[in-house]
Order: sequence, then C-alpha cells, then structure tokens
Amino acid sequence: MSEERHLLERILDILERAFAVTDFQLFQRKGDFVMAITGVQAGATGTFQISLVPPNGVPLSAVPTVVTDDALVTLSTVGANLQFTAAVAATDTAASFNVRVSGVNGAGSPISHTFNVPIPAAPPPQVTDFGLDQIS
Repeated sequence: MSEERHLLERILDILERAFAVTDFQLFQRKGDFVMAITGVQAGATGTFQISLVPPNGVPLSAVPTVVTDDALVTLSTVGANLQFTAAVAATDTAASFNVRVSGVNGAGSPISHTFNVPIPAAPPPQVTDFGLDQIS
C-alpha cells in the first residue's frame, strides 16, 4: 500500500507541475464589465481584475501581491476574488504607471508579470449652461 501511495503522490506532483499557473493577466473592471486596461485618470480610482494563466491551473498557495513604481499611485491589497484598486493622486503628471503582480504557483515557483496602466488626460469640461451677451 505504501508503494501505491508513493506512486499517487508522484503522479499528483507531476500533475501540479504540468498544470501550474505560469503567468498572470490583468484586466480593468468598469462596473460588472471586465475589459482591456484603459487607464485611470489623475484624481480617480480604477478597479482591476487579475486572471491566472492557464485559467484552470492549480491555484496559487496565496493571493498574489501587487506593487507600483509610481509613488503617487496607491494600490489596495488583492482580495480573494483577485481584484484590487489603484488610486491615482490628482497631482500625478505621469503618462502611465506600472503594476507588478507577483505570487508563487502550486509547484512552488515564483511568478510575476508587469503591466503598464495609462494615466489619460481628463476630458475637457462639458458645457453646462449658456450665457447671453447683447452686442447692439
């Protein structure tokens, strides 16, 4: 029986390595919609969704961590649903910031991926009223 158990443990080990998560993908959430990264304007907060590659791989031993290279961007911790937020300070003048997602896969190997997130310019103010001047 111990030989059978040993063989089963080896098979499990092989399967965990063969189906281990090898990378991350990052998407932006707008309400209930998950889409490509469009960016976060200065003074705003964006919500992001991490996906595992392959999506049906052996789960990570813990949720991944996220860090940014921009001191004016604050990232929340990653939740069990693999979502986090990025708050960009209103004073941030950078064109973009990087987010590095890191974790350890089911085979015990560290994995990480860096994603670039644009900081688009705010749209011009919209017309909200009209003025009337008499010219003659």
